[in-house]
Amino acid sequence: MSRQSEQRRPSTQDETAFPIPHPQRPDINARASNSNAFGSPESYAKSVMSFAERSSKDFLHSGAHFMQLADFLKPTVSQAGNSDPEFVPLVVHEWSDGSCEVKKYSSVEDITEVHSRTSSTSSIGQLIFIRGYSNSEWLLPLCAQLRVDPEFLRRHLDFLLPKDYYDLPPLPSTFMQGFSLKFVTTSNRSVALTRSQLHDLQWEEEEAVRKHQRQLGAGGETGASIVRRWSVHDEWTYTLEQSISIYLKRRVDGWIAIAWLDCGRDLAEGPRGPWLDISGTPHYFQAASRCEPIVQHLPKASLKFQNKRISTAVTTKGISIAQNLRLLPLQYGSSIEQPNLASADAFYALSELLGLSLASESQFLNMMRTQIVKTVGSTSVQMQESLNSLRRMKALMDDHVQYLRTTLQTIRNLTVLDWPKLQAEALDTGPISPLPEASRNVNSSRRSAEQTVSDCEYLLGLAEELSRQCVEGVNIIMNSSILEESRKSIKVNEYLARLSVLAFLFLPLTFMTGIFGMNFREFGQGNLSIWVFCALLIPVMSFGMLLCSWNQVVQICWRWLRSGQPK
Repeated sequence: MSRQSEQRRPSTQDETAFPIPHPQRPDINARASNSNAFGSPESYAKSVMSFAERSSKDFLHSGAHFMQLADFLKPTVSQAGNSDPEFVPLVVHEWSDGSCEVKKYSSVEDITEVHSRTSSTSSIGQLIFIRGYSNSEWLLPLCAQLRVDPEFLRRHLDFLLPKDYYDLPPLPSTFMQGFSLKFVTTSNRSVALTRSQLHDLQWEEEEAVRKHQRQLGAGGETGASIVRRWSVHDEWTYTLEQSISIYLKRRVDGWIAIAWLDCGRDLAEGPRGPWLDISGTPHYFQAASRCEPIVQHLPKASLKFQNKRISTAVTTKGISIAQNLRLLPLQYGSSIEQPNLASADAFYALSELLGLSLASESQFLNMMRTQIVKTVGSTSVQMQESLNSLRRMKALMDDHVQYLRTTLQTIRNLTVLDWPKLQAEALDTGPISPLPEASRNVNSSRRSAEQTVSDCEYLLGLAEELSRQCVEGVNIIMNSSILEESRKSIKVNEYLARLSVLAFLFLPLTFMTGIFGMNFREFGQGNLSIWVFCALLIPVMSFGMLLCSWNQVVQICWRWLRSGQPK
């Protein structure tokens, strides 16, 4: 057996999350007996396929949007398994009896023990991490035994859908058992891109990500990292957006949650993408990149955590684009100080996950603020490029504003939904005062929820402010452009005024020359004297100068007339 565990607990193979009768909950017993029909992976896959075959011609609630998932869940011989025995695709954190046990699964055969019951008499909370891309060989046994809603799988694998039914994102009330979070990793190149290279990469962002996702769907290796969005911000910086989908359900003795994280193996070990610096790519891909860590500020972190390297069994193939996010399933729970509370309160157990996601969002927004300020300040150099960059930033900020609004609404729902959590009413012991430890647990749970909501509201306000700054930046650039055009117009008018003066000087000369030509006695071609030409030229020139300075003459005459009037 290749499962690794920090502690060993007795378990039985025939026990699952729900089949054990509950003396006081007949509804749970009904669900337990009903879930046995879907206990096998084959039955689970057939159920999804059966729903997917419901045609919209015959059924109001058709399943056409599930057809891709049904095909994905079909077991095939060509599926890429876990070729690296040191990589751990599945990690389980189990809180019970005041402690946390970490179990690691590197083979499919061990999945049957993931949610097996223990001999503990207290509540049990289980958080199951799925690391990176996974195929039906891993998903079917787990989802069948837990009877996971297939909608959870479909939403996480939405990038594989060949057709868009425009049903995602759905109404918040349609799927209350699960939600998704974003993680944004900022990366920096060691060699800057040129302007033309930067424009090429920005133009190819979406297509490059779609190509990466198609390669995953065509036969991605178990644990390969999934990239949802790749954004190139300047010659040095780009960001990678990944998701984690969370699904939670009650069990008789507590709760169990699945957290499917996009980040698994090193990015250099997955399908080829523009973020990979490998040979054979254009020369501007060959410079090394560095993924900056996601920094989550924890109280007194520098005093609590020792400088000890934990072996994570992460291997690379010569080139490495390592994210510290890949260590989340292996080192989760470092800020969870009350295991008793985590075993009973699912929101508290997931608070570190929410906090890390919001920390990555905070880093991203701070980086975008720097990019916006820099772009607005460089308008005098590349005005059109600055406008295009601000428009791209505005679209990106609007997307994150919508994400933060959805996340805030989700977090608020989690605090009021019927999730496993401690209630203040549970502390009412009649004339006896509540236990101090229980009271502290409830306060800690409430404080964790309030802090998470407060942080999300702050990030939402910051994202909306940055979106407004993008609009203001566009207005500033447009106003600067108008002012620049006005300055150019003023200069052109000055040049035209000088030309007008010259025209008023030379037009009378041209007119007189056209009349007399060279027919003067002094030139031997006429009887008129050249002084006649000069005598007539003076009044003509005077009239031309009068017209040239007509406005000034009228003002002088007007002031002269007003000065002669009696006061």
